[in-house]
Amino acid sequence: MIRRFFLTAGLAALVAGPLAAQANERDIRELNRTELESAKKQIVAANMTFTDAESQAFWPLFDQYQAKRRTNTERRVALIERYAGSYPAMTDMVADSLAKEFLDIEKERSELAREWYPKFRKVLPAAKAARFMQIENKLQVLIDYQLAAKIPLVPAP
Repeated sequence: MIRRFFLTAGLAALVAGPLAAQANERDIRELNRTELESAKKQIVAANMTFTDAESQAFWPLFDQYQAKRRTNTERRVALIERYAGSYPAMTDMVADSLAKEFLDIEKERSELAREWYPKFRKVLPAAKAARFMQIENKLQVLIDYQLAAKIPLVPAP
């Protein structure tokens, strides 16, 4: 299950990268996003133990949270695309703009988790809500690692 997630995340990272120039790029990205979200849901399900009541309350909330995170992820993909387009002739002004946007995206992601944890806490015991947030964080770190391995550093002046 985790291995499938790595493969799916790797595909998503590749498609989000600068080499995805096919005419149907949006379709490919959407397919990979759907696969990634499905794999993520399976991993969460496999690593959480819910009562029936918890499950009924958790999954709709999970879907809402993922929809909110999707906006952040789309901003991140757009930033990577801007970076790739600017890479060969990176200026200080562009580098500064990209860095500030990156920091804004990271702040937004953190604020989103902080906002949604209490909502999960309302439907789950603290240990289960914390476990979910931990799984969410671990999966994001895995994606971040794969992206970091594929995205080159800003060119030196």
